[in-house]
Amino acid sequence: YFKKPISSRMIECREIFEYNRPSDFMEMFTGIRPVTLNETSMSNTLRGKKDSLKVLLDRISDDEDGAFVAGTGFTFLNARFRSWHCYNIDNIDKNTHVVLLNDNKYQHKLRADYDDIRSKFKFICGYFGDML
Repeated sequence: YFKKPISSRMIECREIFEYNRPSDFMEMFTGIRPVTLNETSMSNTLRGKKDSLKVLLDRISDDEDGAFVAGTGFTFLNARFRSWHCYNIDNIDKNTHVVLLNDNKYQHKLRADYDDIRSKFKFICGYFGDML
């Protein structure tokens, strides 16, 4: 409960991990602080992180044992990606800049390019294989 941001503690939830930052949730289960990009920023997109985002996505692409999620912030109604939702990054092709995402909650597979990730997602969070 106390790992949650104050704003999230005010929202009633059923589980101790709901409305938590994904990095806190991951650390709670592994004991290891994950790599994060833009998670706690006020920015709702990764637009300002173009260079560091490309480096991170390319590195994730090269790591077969990594485990990362891409999370959205607030999105508009009828948007392709849900507001305040995390998607597993299943695969990245750094040559074509295509990212394959899995929505575990709704059982959907989605495809996005680096530009989609930069403009429609708020953060990326997770682990490289050698961290675990």
